[in-house]
Amino acid sequence: MRSARPSPTGAASTPQAIMCHAHQNHSCPQLGYAKKTTEFYRKPEAFWDELSAGDDRYRAFAMERIITAAEQANANLTPAFLGAASGVEGRVAFNRRMITKSGDVGMPLFMDRNQDRYMEGPIDPELGVVCIRGESLQPLAMLLSYTAHPVNLHPERFEYVISADWPGALAAEMKTIYGPACTPLVLNGPCGNINPWDPWDPNFVRDHKRMGRILAGTAELVIDQILYEDVELDWAVRHVPIPWRNEPGRDVDRARAYLDQHPQPIWADETHRAVDEHWTNAAWRLETHLRTENEQTYDYEIQVLRLGDIAIVGLPGEPFVEAGLEIKMASPAAFTYVAHLPAWPDLSYLPTKRAFDHGGYETMHNVCRFAPSALETITAEAIDLLKDVFKL
Repeated sequence: MRSARPSPTGAASTPQAIMCHAHQNHSCPQLGYAKKTTEFYRKPEAFWDELSAGDDRYRAFAMERIITAAEQANANLTPAFLGAASGVEGRVAFNRRMITKSGDVGMPLFMDRNQDRYMEGPIDPELGVVCIRGESLQPLAMLLSYTAHPVNLHPERFEYVISADWPGALAAEMKTIYGPACTPLVLNGPCGNINPWDPWDPNFVRDHKRMGRILAGTAELVIDQILYEDVELDWAVRHVPIPWRNEPGRDVDRARAYLDQHPQPIWADETHRAVDEHWTNAAWRLETHLRTENEQTYDYEIQVLRLGDIAIVGLPGEPFVEAGLEIKMASPAAFTYVAHLPAWPDLSYLPTKRAFDHGGYETMHNVCRFAPSALETITAEAIDLLKDVFKL
C-alpha cells in the first residue's frame, strides 16, 4: 500500500487519516456521556451513570483494550496487498419503520400485526468484504461491511447482558474459518431505520449468533472472488454546517414544566436500575432546545478513506439507509462502504424528508436534533467529496 499524499516534512510517523467507528451496540454500556452536555445535567453523582447510559468501570476496561489493540497493530506493520468484493445478503436485515392501515409508523416488534401494511423504505443487502493479506495467501485482516442495528439482544428491560451482538458473532465466525492470525473488523452501515427483526415472521426469534453464521457464510463465498493488488491510499475530510432543528413548540413548555416539578431524576422502579423514561424524555427535549438556542449550526464532519478502488465513507450520527444507498450508487469507486460513526450527545437520527412526513420515533425531537433537510445535504456533500478524492 502506498499513500497518494506524502507526510509533512519531519512527520513521517504522524497519524494522517483516522476514522473512529464504534458500533452503536444496544447490549453494552456506553463509552461516552450521552446526557451530560450542559449545566442542566449537573445532577447528583449517584445518577450520572444512569443519565449517561454508561459505566466508568466499563469505559476503563474498554479503553485500555482499544489502546492496546492500536499499539499492537502499529507494532506489527508489514507489507500487504488488498482486494474487495461484495455479495448480497437480504435475510437478516429489515426496514424497521412499518406503516399501518391508519397511516401511523412504528417498529413492528411493538405494534399490532393486524394493522401492519408495508415498510416505509428499503434495506441495504450488500455484504462488503475488504481482505488484506501479506506475502502468503493467509488473510491478515478483513473489513466486513453490513447495515443493521445491533439489537438482537435488545430490548430486554432491566436485564444486564453485555454482548457484541451480530458484529461480534460475525467476527468470531470469520476468525474460526480463517484462523487466529486473521483479524476481522466489522463496519456497520447507516442503519438508522434498519433492524435485524423480521416483521413478517410471527415465529421469528432474535438470534445474533445465527445472524453471524449467515453473514459469515455469504462472506466466505465472496472472498473467493477477490483479486489482490498493491493499492494507492488517499483521504479527505469536509466540514459542513448543519442547522439545528429549532422548533420550540408546546412540548418544550411541557418538558420545562415537568422538570420544574421534578428537578431531580426519578427512578423507574424500586430496583433503582434505570431512570424514569418520562423524566429522561423531558430532559432530552429541553436539552435539545437549549442547544439550538445557543448555536445556529453544528459542524458536521464527513470523512472519506480511499484504498485503491475502495472507498470508506464515515458519517457521524444515525443516518437512514437511503443515504448509504444513494452514496453508493453515485460513488466513482468500484466498492463503496458507508460507516456510521456514533457521536452522542451532539448527533442523532438523520431521517429522510419522507420520514418526517410520516413521523415516528426516529423523528422525535429528543432523538432527532437536526433540521429535516440535514440528511439530503450530508448525502450530497459526501458524494461530492468522493468525486474529489477519486479525481472526477
